[in-house]
Amino acid sequence: MKKLLVFSMVSIVLFSCNQTPQEKLTSRVEELVKKELIPKLKDPKSFEKVSIVISDTITEQNHLKEIISSNLKQMDNLLNLSSEWTTLDIQKSKEYLNESLVLGKQNDSLHKVIDKTNPTEISRIEITYTYRAKNGFGALDIDNVKVCYIPSEDKLYYWGK
Repeated sequence: MKKLLVFSMVSIVLFSCNQTPQEKLTSRVEELVKKELIPKLKDPKSFEKVSIVISDTITEQNHLKEIISSNLKQMDNLLNLSSEWTTLDIQKSKEYLNESLVLGKQNDSLHKVIDKTNPTEISRIEITYTYRAKNGFGALDIDNVKVCYIPSEDKLYYWGK
């Protein structure tokens, strides 16, 4: 009976320590925000995290599908423009058709890449980080920072407040 109790307690401890990929990314974002944000505050010792809200998580496949969709719209616009040009400006019409062909080839390549990518692999995560810190007058302010974290680069991009 004691062995069963010990085994169950050990398994609970081991399984509770596992983080989901999104939790790992969120903790990494928190580390980077603290590392880059705290030194810029008027009173770094007053820093206090309030919340982290994930506004969007984009997988690699979804990102590539967005690019393909954008390319298709662009191709449609180029084809419409090329058909509007009169025969007096055949060169301009050919340029639009060539641009459309280039986008079509890019889409073919992206479709091949989509087939090889992991559908759950996160390409970027958008987060609103809320914190409290003292301003220049010593009063506590609550502020937000919107960031985009790209795991492949391990880098934050700030969007402002």
